[in-house]
Amino acid sequence: MMKHAMRVAMRGQQFKMAVLNSEDTQFALDMNQETLAHSILNPADALRLMIWSRPGDCLDSDDAAAICEAPPDLFYAEGVPTMTQADWERTLGRLTLSLFASMRNDWRQAQGRDESEFEDVLTAPADFFWLIKSGLKVQAEH
Repeated sequence: MMKHAMRVAMRGQQFKMAVLNSEDTQFALDMNQETLAHSILNPADALRLMIWSRPGDCLDSDDAAAICEAPPDLFYAEGVPTMTQADWERTLGRLTLSLFASMRNDWRQAQGRDESEFEDVLTAPADFFWLIKSGLKVQAEH
């Protein structure tokens, strides 16, 4: 467990160093206004549409359902399932972890970084929870 957690922590440190060594420190996420409006009714599907599993290809609903351990129909505007608040929070939290990985990948791509540095958005939530379980403490500078 510690080996995996260290690899995740090191990837975070490597990204931090890449950003510090870059001349372009500002990065904005592009969001289409239709997706933003859609997020009011189905934030899980809206987040899914913003996560790039591969450049130019958003996260598909089956992968999103697997990441979130949620019903696949959650990721269709017409079929929003009734879930508890805790289930919604877990789902949105996991998608947010994948979104952060996707955003870091977008930055890497914009910087012309090697694809070997890219993160797997499908494992981003599991990677984060590995880090938490390991007890590894990473000090952040603010």
